[in-house]
Amino acid sequence: MNHLMVKFTHGVEIGAYQAYIGHYARTNDPKVSDISGDEYGHQLILRAFLKEHGEKRSYLFDIPFFIIGFTVRLLCQISPVFMLNKVATLLEYFAVFSYEKLSHKYPAYKQMFLSMAETENEHKVYFKELK
Repeated sequence: MNHLMVKFTHGVEIGAYQAYIGHYARTNDPKVSDISGDEYGHQLILRAFLKEHGEKRSYLFDIPFFIIGFTVRLLCQISPVFMLNKVATLLEYFAVFSYEKLSHKYPAYKQMFLSMAETENEHKVYFKELK
């Protein structure tokens, strides 16, 4: 399976998007709504990358991460808000790591992946600073 890490990261973005929909529904924080939009945008960028390389997304990653994200989305309704922010912070640490790793793996796309890493880092900082 070519571009395995890109496909995996795409699946993670699907789950993150679902989770942030639930997070926003629980908190009504407009910044969380913006973050969910960033996650969706990252999905589109990764799909375009895969298409450019003659690859398709992997439902082996997309479906399980959708299920995980959707489950988190539902659990957001009963979870304490501080817990949502802790989980989001951890998720963003992983996203930063993934995009930085992709920037090294694909030097021609370094700036694109580093830009995505920076966006995810901004999310991480936001959630980390929430009480």
